[in-house]
Amino acid sequence: MTPAAASVVSVLPSVFALLGAGGFAMINVGLSRAHASATLCATSIGVFAVSMIAYHFVGQMFLFGAPTDEFYGLAMTAFASSIVLGALTERIRIWPCLLFSALFSGVIFPLVGGLAFGGGLIEQLGFVDFSGVTIHITAGAAALAGAYIMGPRTGRYAPDGRPIPFSGSNIPLATLGAFMVCVACAGMTIDQSQNGTFAHFRNMLLGGAGGALAAMIFTTLKSNKPDTTILINGLIAGIVSVSAGSHLFWPIIAVIVGAVGGGLCAYIIPLLDKYKFDDPIGVTPTHLAAGIWGAFAVIFAGHVIGQLIGLTIVVVLSLALSFTAWYFVKRSIGLRCSLRAERHGLDMEAVGLEAYPDFPIRTAGRPDITQIDRY
Repeated sequence: MTPAAASVVSVLPSVFALLGAGGFAMINVGLSRAHASATLCATSIGVFAVSMIAYHFVGQMFLFGAPTDEFYGLAMTAFASSIVLGALTERIRIWPCLLFSALFSGVIFPLVGGLAFGGGLIEQLGFVDFSGVTIHITAGAAALAGAYIMGPRTGRYAPDGRPIPFSGSNIPLATLGAFMVCVACAGMTIDQSQNGTFAHFRNMLLGGAGGALAAMIFTTLKSNKPDTTILINGLIAGIVSVSAGSHLFWPIIAVIVGAVGGGLCAYIIPLLDKYKFDDPIGVTPTHLAAGIWGAFAVIFAGHVIGQLIGLTIVVVLSLALSFTAWYFVKRSIGLRCSLRAERHGLDMEAVGLEAYPDFPIRTAGRPDITQIDRY
């Protein structure tokens, strides 16, 4: 490979990571109710900006051990921060979200990632993470902590505990975002290809295919028809599942590992409603649960002790730091928007405009706001 070609290839993972951040923004908007779409767009841009600045001036010293201007670090942090927002949509105010993003990008993700990447402690112990499963686990843990501390959206559950479905506003947009994330995750390690082979890239895509197919089969067997929103999450969960060992798996194993991740995601999404845990986009099952499974699956390739120790450290540290950060944000400046904004339109209160002004919007999804008010 010529020096010019090598230079181009070296920057491609960063481009893919930034593409993924945009994909997550589309998924968040598409799977959320219409009255929060403009706010989500503004928050996504704010998270992107804050995470890059926090990483550049603080976080990179933790992630790589010393100040560096490495472009990939910026893009990877923006990618991770964009995942978290999905679990908090429709109820979090913009500035508290940005404050947490600064803490996440400046401290939490660099500390955890610094252990797993670039010769970090758990990598030295034998923890294998070829394609960035640590990114998904850390972001998924932050999403779980935030959603737990905030509580469910107003009207999401009836007094008897029955979940009230809130439909997404733009399924085609969310589907486009899912494909963008799919390609982004596969391409984030393209510069690690050896001898011009891209076996891990292929395996990531095969894992996503297995996850999507498993989610389709699961939802069809459960309700006689596939659930598009769960298919979106199943596709991503499949990719997340093979991201730790994408360089170790045979193609058929990548499909199986991805299928288990997609099926696990499809099973957990409705299970969360049983415990009134409101994760609107499904970040926790898609990134945390599938990420844990994916890191665990590497033990079948012969990496056992170091993998289990490293996985435990990543999960426990991510959850502990994230709960602490969210609690600090809640106690300092608060988290939630007003009850009126949740019920009648977050966009007008938060950003002063509507994302779809020419279309009638049922602000509480299905059922509409008049039915929600009966509770």
